[in-house]
Amino acid sequence: MGDKVGRVLSLRIEASYIRDSFINELCDLNRDMILSIDIVPVPTDEAIREVEVRSLSVETTIANWQRRQNNNYSAVIPYDFELQRKETNEMWEDLMTRDQRMMFGLVTLVHTVGTLEQLEADTETLQTVAQKNLCTLAPLKYQQQDGFKTALPFGVTRIDNCWRTLTTESVAVLMPFRVQEVCHPRGVYIGQNALSRYAITVDREQLLNTGGFYLGVPGSGKSLGAKSELEWRLLTTNDHVLMCDPEGEYVAIARAMGGTVVKIAAGQRNSRLFAISVPNCSISRRRKRGNSLSHLNCSHQAASIPLHTKPMWI
Repeated sequence: MGDKVGRVLSLRIEASYIRDSFINELCDLNRDMILSIDIVPVPTDEAIREVEVRSLSVETTIANWQRRQNNNYSAVIPYDFELQRKETNEMWEDLMTRDQRMMFGLVTLVHTVGTLEQLEADTETLQTVAQKNLCTLAPLKYQQQDGFKTALPFGVTRIDNCWRTLTTESVAVLMPFRVQEVCHPRGVYIGQNALSRYAITVDREQLLNTGGFYLGVPGSGKSLGAKSELEWRLLTTNDHVLMCDPEGEYVAIARAMGGTVVKIAAGQRNSRLFAISVPNCSISRRRKRGNSLSHLNCSHQAASIPLHTKPMWI
């Protein structure tokens, strides 16, 4: 293909259990790849008949083997026959009692590189990942063109000898999407997804619960994350921002954004909380059960505040 060479590999699933991270491990290789997963559902009645035929075939094979052992029906059955019987019984139980569906699955992988030497090395790496999960990635012999057409998103399958019988649970393992990404269009960057390693951008106004916490060990970036979201809020919204800053970390941001810095401490001029001058706010007092309660009522409209005069009190 132009100045690149490629190879089509077919996945043969030999294990009865596969981790859900298997497909992601295959795609972690930093190369140009096309991964195609073709799934063909089988109607339940046809699936039951198929399992019955397979079970009868396995039992017939075991009986013929025992007859060849001088009619010794108590002889130990070879492991491969016993494994076939076990898989058939598990398939029957899945269909009849666990409400599973039978499906035929085909997984093809196309990877391309610049040189033939790099292609051989990448193929060996992919096969190692598959073998670690008890699967086989084998190159298609004399079917490379048909395999490439199968991997393209045309919905056309040109390979007939690599289908694998799967259940609903097995098909779910092949899905490459294991996590739900959070990527709001107007969101602020708050971290990285631990599983997919994609950036997480969140707009709190689009969440069901807009509250949040910054938790972490010292030096993990809590203050940096809070300041980034604070600046983003001040520059893109008309929100009011009120910071309680005992360490004085946010004073520079407040002054740069045209905010107000109020120092409350013993010996300070504005040491009394209710002596703070806030525009269009009034303080009312009332008594309840002998205790004096104070309420801060603000009538300031955030939408009418220009950018350079947005209220930010520390």
